[in-house]
Amino acid sequence: MKRFAAAVAAFGLGSAAGTLIQVLKGKIAALLLGTAGMGVLNQATAVWSLLTTVSGLGVGSGAVKRIALARAAGDDAAIARQVTSALTAVGLCSLAVALAATPLAGWLSALLFHDGGERRVLLLLVAWGVPFAVCAQVYRAMLSAARETRTLVLAQVWSDLIGLALFGVLIWRLDLFGAVLALSLLHATKFALLYAGARRCYGRVAVTPQPARFAWDELRENLVYGANGLLLVATGIVVVLIVSRWIIGAYGLDAAGLFSTAWKVATVYLAAIYASAGSYYFPALAVCDDDRRLGAQIDEALTVYLYLVPPLMAAIVLSAEWLIPLLFSAAFAPAAALLLLLLPGDLCRVVAETLGLSLLARRHLRAYCGLYFAWAAVYLGLTALLLPRLQLTGVALAYLLSQALQLVLAAIVVGRTFAYRIGPAAASALLRGALLVAVAVAAALTLPQLPARIAAAAAIAAAWLLLSWRDLHFRELAAGLFRRLGLRPT
Repeated sequence: MKRFAAAVAAFGLGSAAGTLIQVLKGKIAALLLGTAGMGVLNQATAVWSLLTTVSGLGVGSGAVKRIALARAAGDDAAIARQVTSALTAVGLCSLAVALAATPLAGWLSALLFHDGGERRVLLLLVAWGVPFAVCAQVYRAMLSAARETRTLVLAQVWSDLIGLALFGVLIWRLDLFGAVLALSLLHATKFALLYAGARRCYGRVAVTPQPARFAWDELRENLVYGANGLLLVATGIVVVLIVSRWIIGAYGLDAAGLFSTAWKVATVYLAAIYASAGSYYFPALAVCDDDRRLGAQIDEALTVYLYLVPPLMAAIVLSAEWLIPLLFSAAFAPAAALLLLLLPGDLCRVVAETLGLSLLARRHLRAYCGLYFAWAAVYLGLTALLLPRLQLTGVALAYLLSQALQLVLAAIVVGRTFAYRIGPAAASALLRGALLVAVAVAAALTLPQLPARIAAAAAIAAAWLLLSWRDLHFRELAAGLFRRLGLRPT
């Protein structure tokens, strides 16, 4: 458990620079674009994510694995075949997407923004920036396979810093056009940095596509490996696009900007969770050779996540009324109320996805995908029902209810598939975490004044710590943290 907690902490620290830059970008965009402009920008960003996901064909994970194996075997020819096959596939696919989007830009703009095609140029900028992003993923896979961590981190940091500078200048001079142009230029910059890093590591020949090296068998293996993740990621992005479009159609771009801003807050504090899930938790599940070990690994992950996430959620809930205007602007203050429903939904999501990854690790793909598709269908159905009645609050409530249902379904499916029952430590951490978030939401609803909120936060934190300190695992992790800080707890 200590190693798992250390991994989560490391991923959190590793994403701190990127998170800070995203916060700065959000602040700049909020001040210069307002709520309506943020609604457009977030919708365009979601389109970007969808196009890059589809054009990337899910080859990234498979490419890392196969290039790493070829590198370990000293097989330069296999590396060249893998790189050529991947670059050819994603390059041609992304160019086809861009070419198809060009004549359809006006129609897509009307579909996504309810604007009669007014923002077609923004969609063209998005579409023609995608080839840089997906080809960069192949060079990232090459560096990951070589475990060139320093090169990857430097490429990320430099591209983020350059992207921030471009974003600030272009949005100031060109408004929304500049914001979207900066997105494309950011990924062009990242492509150049990753290409240069891969060339230094592997040589010029290896990073250059060689038509004679193209191998369908190499590509097919990667497509099979990544198809499941591609489908689920694309589904999630489509759901976000649909919900945003419904909000735009019903209440306008300002409402879409408010909701997407509240939604994005979750990506900040969940980033370390998803990084650790992909790089530590999932591989740990994959090597479990029996249900007992699998159950112990699930309990360990749940316990650590539930030590870390609920206190952070409670802090955001109690401070959201002041935090949102600070991070964005006063115009975004109404988004704070949405977090009172979205954050409890995220707690359900963290638990449900931690359970569900065990299905993916054991290749129960139908069950794993079924849980995700069930969530998507329920969320869209409840949003269609509640949006006209409760406006943005209805969308947030739909998210909470759909995630709670997904948690129940995940517990049932995983329990039956692996005879899994949550352990005492994980169950206790779950109960404390749920109570902590619930009490924080209640305090935020009933205590509007800052001094009362601060007093409530102190009392809630003290009660949670006293209850958690009775847990041996919690004390062990806390003692390790104190030792790192040079303290000696009693």
